[in-house]
Order: sequence, then C-alpha cells, then structure tokens
Amino acid sequence: MMRLILDCWPRPQFAACIALVLTAVSLGVLSAQDDTPGAANSTRKIRVRPGPLASKIGTGVAWESSLDAALNKSVESGRPVFWYIPSVPETFMDRKVEIDRYMMAGPFSWRAVRAILDHHFVAVKAVPTRQEQERFGLVRYDFVEPGCLILSSDGEVLKRMDRLTTLHPTWWLAALKPFAREDVPPIQSRPEIAAAWQRVAHRDLGTNMSSAPNDWPIPDRVEWEWLRGVMLFRSGKHEQATDVWRAASEQFPDDPLAWKLAAEAEGFGPFVRGFEVYDVLPEQLLQAAASERALTSAAPAQIYPEPEVWERSVSYLLAMQRSDGGWRDSDYDFGGTDSLPNVHVAVSALCGLALIEAEKKLPHRAAEIQAAVEQAIRFVNEASNYNRSDRDELTWALAYRVQFLAQACVTRPTLRADLQSAVRDLEQFQSPAGGWFHEYRNPFVSGTALVALAHARDAGAAIDEAQLNKGLQSLRGERMGNGAFPYSSGRGGGGAREGRLVDIQASVGRMPICELALWHWGASEQDLLEASVARSLEYHALLQKALKYDDHTDHMAYGGFFFWYGVYGRGLAIALLTDAPRRTAFARQQRELILALPEIDGCFVDSHELGRCYGTAMALLSLALCP
Repeated sequence: MMRLILDCWPRPQFAACIALVLTAVSLGVLSAQDDTPGAANSTRKIRVRPGPLASKIGTGVAWESSLDAALNKSVESGRPVFWYIPSVPETFMDRKVEIDRYMMAGPFSWRAVRAILDHHFVAVKAVPTRQEQERFGLVRYDFVEPGCLILSSDGEVLKRMDRLTTLHPTWWLAALKPFAREDVPPIQSRPEIAAAWQRVAHRDLGTNMSSAPNDWPIPDRVEWEWLRGVMLFRSGKHEQATDVWRAASEQFPDDPLAWKLAAEAEGFGPFVRGFEVYDVLPEQLLQAAASERALTSAAPAQIYPEPEVWERSVSYLLAMQRSDGGWRDSDYDFGGTDSLPNVHVAVSALCGLALIEAEKKLPHRAAEIQAAVEQAIRFVNEASNYNRSDRDELTWALAYRVQFLAQACVTRPTLRADLQSAVRDLEQFQSPAGGWFHEYRNPFVSGTALVALAHARDAGAAIDEAQLNKGLQSLRGERMGNGAFPYSSGRGGGGAREGRLVDIQASVGRMPICELALWHWGASEQDLLEASVARSLEYHALLQKALKYDDHTDHMAYGGFFFWYGVYGRGLAIALLTDAPRRTAFARQQRELILALPEIDGCFVDSHELGRCYGTAMALLSLALCP
C-alpha cells in the first residue's frame, strides 16, 4: 500500500504528506476502513522475539565473517564456498527475519547438514554488497531469498539455489554431497534413530516413542527427542510435542539441535510453520538436486502426476490441522497481529473446501477427510475464533466461511441454518458505500464477497436484495471500459476511465473474480467473462513473477499472496464459461500451469506469510476446477 502512496504523490510534497499521515494514524484520525461503522484498525505487528536458546539457531555452523574471508580460506583449504544469502538489497520481501529463522532453525540446525558444511565447505552467511550483486546476478526477481551459492575458490558459481521455501533434509544432502571431499565420512545416525527417521518419512505414527536412553551421547538424545516431538505433533498432540521439545532444549542447552527444538517450541520454527517436511522423495527428484546447477524448492517438471499431487497435498493438510480443527500456520499480519485470528479462519475455510474436493478424488481416504472437514466446520463456526474488534482481514474469514458452508451443505443439509447466519454476517460487514474491505475497500474483496453470496444462493440461502444491489453497483462502478479493475476503490478511476493496457496487466489476478461476481448476478455477459479469463492467462507471467514474495512487488501491486488468489478466481470463472471449446482450452492451460508448480514434496506455496497450507489448499481448489 505504501508503494501506491509513493506513486501517487509528487516527490517535493512527499515528506510533509507522510508526516501528516503518520500523525493522523497515531492519533486515530485515519482508518483504512473509515467508511464502515464501528470499524477498528490496529495495524501493530507484534513479531516473535526468540528466547535465549532459540536465538542461537544456526550458529552451530562455523560461519565466516565475509565472502572475501571465505574465498581466501577456500584457496587455503581447497574446499568450495557455501554462501548463504538471507536477503538481497532492494528486495520486496517483508519477512526477512522470519525466513532467515526458518533456514537457521532448518537446514543449518540439522546435524547431517552442519557436518557436511563444516567438513566439506567454507561456509559464510552474508548479504551481498552492491559489487557482489552485480558480479553474481543477485538482484530482486532474478534471485528470491532465501538462497545460496556454491562457489569455487576463484569465485566461479558451481551451484545456485534460491526460492527455498520447502525444506527437506534428504534434498539438501543430495544437493550438497556432490561437492563433498572423500576423506571425511558422513555422519551416521545410530540404527534406532535411522529407523525413527524412516517412520517419520513414511508417516508411521502408530506407536509413540519413549524418551531417549540416558547412556546415549547427547547429540543422539537430542535428535531422538526431536523425532519424538515430530511424531506427537503429526499425531495431533501439539502441546505434548511442544513440552518434549522445550524439556529437551533445557536439558541439553549446549547442543545446536537443541536450539532448534527451542525455536519450534516457541512456535516460529520451520517445522511447526509447515515449511520443513520429511516425506519420502522420488529418486528422480534427488538426482536432479544433485546434478542441476540451478535449483529452487519447486519440483522438476513432471515429477508429480496429478493423482500423486492430490495424495501428498491432502496428507500435508491433514497433518497440519490443529486439534481444534483449524490451520494456524499463517502469520499474515499486514492488517496487524490482532487480525491473525481472522486470517486463520479464512485459511481454515479454504483448507476445508479443498478437502471436500479431495474426497471426490481420493474416495479411499473418505473417512479421514470427512473427519477433518467436520473439525474444520466446527472451527469456522466457533465465534471465539474470530477477532471482531479488529476488523482487518475479516471479510476473508466471513466470505470463505460462506463458501465453505455452502459447499458442505451439499452433503450436510443440517448446516443450512449456519450458512444463513454466515450470509447475514457477510452482508452486515458491507460498507455503506456498497463495497467490502479487508484492510481498506477494494473491488477484488467485493468480488470475493459477491461470489460467496452466489454460492450461498445456489445452496438455498436467502440473500438481502438491497445489500446485494448496493454491492453490485459499487463493483460495477469500479470496472474500467476495457474490463480492468483498479487495485483499491476510488484510486483507479473505475468506470470513469476507459483503461490502458497497463491497467489490464495490473489486474490479471483480480479481473476474473470481479467479472465473475458481476456475471453471477446478471450484471455482466459471457463475452466479458471470457475476455477476463483470456487476458488473465495472456499476462499470467506478470502474476507468477511475484510468487514467493510476501509484499507488493511493483507498481502493479502484485505480491506472492495474490498468486493463488488470482489463479483460483480464474478457475472459478473458467468453470462457468458456456463456450465449451474455449472452456476446455482454458482449463487445459490452467491445469498445465498448476501442475508445473508443486514443491519438492508435491505440495504448494504462495508467500511465506500466508504459508504452505493456504498455497496448497488454493492449488487443489484450482486444480479441481480443471476437468
């Protein structure tokens, strides 16, 4: 949003304008949704402050102080340089600290990875200088943090790894081992620990593990306690897992892996956040990790056929569901930390929707999927899971709850009263001007709300016609002559403008959902809906460019968090095109785009803040719309 302000105000007046805005916000004069009665807007972001042990994550690696120092040591030792790059200058990444912690508590805390880095590489952690940026091509968009380079002693790039969103020990070892020296054998776990890793990889959670024997060496005991906690967490015993990790970290405070246990117990580690996984990986994928010179955490093309994508993604979502029925991995706090409960409800509704679709694809898993859906229904229907005193992001929770319950009503007719109540909630959240808002009023949120109401209507719910007409009038007034929709209400000129090509390019992630909302209620035509899909696919690369960023990326206001939102909205529109050949062609193209994006474990990601559960759920929902 700040980037939009920068673009709109003349530079000489910038300082005075910003000072005025900040003063007004501090006094409570301005509110992002000041046209809505009773709205609150606390945007304070309360970020995690690690405890004494958790703050030491990743320091078990013998990091050099600078790239120059690492290259000099590489010349002396003959070992290649492993350069970990937590961020690059002028990046669009908001969560720099958080994604660095995922790496430090992930790969750089794993026992085997630490051993191979210390014995086979010269390791350095450093943000590149301007000169290093130019030398190694470490610029935003081309290199998306976190990532690393493996360099020869003379600075030649031997391997490049970035966009590392999904962390897996076996994949990391496969990528690093080709550079290892033969004279230092790899660390071998004792048989009991190796067997426990196999159980975790195969999701064999049937038997709880007892505490590690006292006569084991401390590193083995810590690794065992880590795996014991993983088993408990994956079995839905989250508090017990946290207790095990906390106790082990306090018992063995000098072990580097124990610092990871402390981070996970404090809730900001990559495992509890869903970025660290242990499933068995295909051998072809591991071979690619070893041989390719440029890697991301996305799987190589054609590694995962669609049936396996569904199996792996459903297993992931089921494993990440909390005991109260919700999914709480997201820390998307653009609306302030106190808006997170609303984000968690929204994500949980989407996960529940995805699981309903998954039951059709995986009938052999119907029992466990149905149980998870029932838990999700209870979660989104529980009033205490929302924060209505801070109304940022609340539209997402209300709209996706409506959509989830509408779909659930197909096989659970007793939910119709809950659906009707959810519809009233969504209608009452509408602003007097007719639109809806999340942090501020904008067309794509209004489009989402109107689409949700259409799903509710189709499920038998009654819709307030007066509220509906106000919403349609608001959204129709935002639409430019060429079919584009502005990013936020009142800033793009809306219907007063014919629109330029750049307006089309800037709205590919929101144009189909907005046009679909109008079409659902008879306020648009099939040719306009089809055109919105066609233009969205034509400029899809502009949307995908922002994937894995967690902030707005340029003047078009894209960010990673818009990627799957845009793809899903496009899928909903494609499914309702009446021209069968065009619908089939668009669906085929959409399906190919989706199946090119699984991560190394067969799941999906959007931005670091929204989390992998959101990305996976949206990807499955989008895939389900492609016959």
